[in-house]
Amino acid sequence: MPLDLSTVRVAESFMSTRHDMHCSSNREKQDRCVSDALVEDEDVSMRYCKACSVHDVKPNSAVKKVLSAHTATLALKHALIGDRGALALADCLRRLSSLTSLDLRSNSLRNKGTIAICNSLVFHPSLSSLDLRQNAFSIGAKHSLLRVAASNIGVLKQLLIMPNDINMAVQDAINRILQSDRYTTTLSNNSQFLLHKKL
Repeated sequence: MPLDLSTVRVAESFMSTRHDMHCSSNREKQDRCVSDALVEDEDVSMRYCKACSVHDVKPNSAVKKVLSAHTATLALKHALIGDRGALALADCLRRLSSLTSLDLRSNSLRNKGTIAICNSLVFHPSLSSLDLRQNAFSIGAKHSLLRVAASNIGVLKQLLIMPNDINMAVQDAINRILQSDRYTTTLSNNSQFLLHKKL
């Protein structure tokens, strides 16, 4: 299936530099772990409330309830989070090191909120599923979506974004990136990803 050439180039760039990103971020990850350990006693829902005041948004009761439960799954479908609420939530996600699943379907997330969520999940140690379907982000969030997929290969098993105001080529590129721990990819002359099973 042909992919948008710019999407292919972005995906190729992420895949070819994934190792470099990982190596250069090891120090950042260590620093982040130390920082997270220092504030481990701070309640995440309290941190969320503080982030809401910074981003000038009222704390969402569904988000507070889920964060207070200290579960590995954050099911926030139809929680009316919105873009500014996503900025506040993103401030807390990095501290949830045991988070395995984040469902943010139908929350009116636009590019700014989607980018913040994705950036907070780069190199997340345990996230295996991220669901961003039925939101209002567009192709402007493409780079962040591809980056979160490329930085979490081997951990992240699914990143769902369709339907949204974004083309299917981005979802295809994400799926191929996530499968790259079992496959290698090349770009054909007609701008298609070719997947080759690793031996």
